[in-house]
Amino acid sequence: MGWWISKPALSPGETVQWSRLAERQQSALRTNGGRLFLTSKRLIHQPNRFDAMTGGKQWSTPRWTIRTIDVQPRTKVMPFLGMAAGLGNRLRIALMTGDIELFVVNRLGDVLPSLDSVRGQDGDR
Repeated sequence: MGWWISKPALSPGETVQWSRLAERQQSALRTNGGRLFLTSKRLIHQPNRFDAMTGGKQWSTPRWTIRTIDVQPRTKVMPFLGMAAGLGNRLRIALMTGDIELFVVNRLGDVLPSLDSVRGQDGDR
């Protein structure tokens, strides 16, 4: 992807089908800039190099574990306390485990159809 965001490690036969710049909410006080990748097997968030060096974690989940994909409405937050991501609508991914992952992406309305079409697909279990 380039000097700012490294390519994710892919398994043999796994291919990238779609990608978009995205910030992942790693915790209540931390978001990681990076890129969201949809592959033939997984959904991956690869943090940018700065966030990776300062504790940002890569995240991935097999496609079959995705239960729902929708919009997390904006929330009232205290800007500048690490929670500014709640100022806008976010991509909400609910997993079969009950975990919820939140991402800030541009043109959220364009992203939803691209991702919702793969929800719950096997993707080589």
